[in-house]
Amino acid sequence: MATEGRRTVLFEDHPAIYVSVRARVTGHFRRRLEERGGDPTRLALEGDRLEAHGWLQAVREGGFNLVVPGFGQVRLRADRYGGTFVAVTFLPSPAG
Repeated sequence: MATEGRRTVLFEDHPAIYVSVRARVTGHFRRRLEERGGDPTRLALEGDRLEAHGWLQAVREGGFNLVVPGFGQVRLRADRYGGTFVAVTFLPSPAG
């Protein structure tokens, strides 16, 4: 739910913001996407990179969740070698 013109939403009492994210993908992410029935054509995958739009939320241990409406959840972590994200794993949305 957006609040008063700001692009923020609450998931389980943790604030989130709607963003476009570019991230490097891992082999583990690709395997989970395939195993869990994710449709890679719904993400902009190009080589070892993806781009997606969704609700970004910080989670414990320095990770992030990106909830892509109608698609699923991508778990991200900060790339220690640069100022980017790494897509670590995927969970499908219940309706997706």
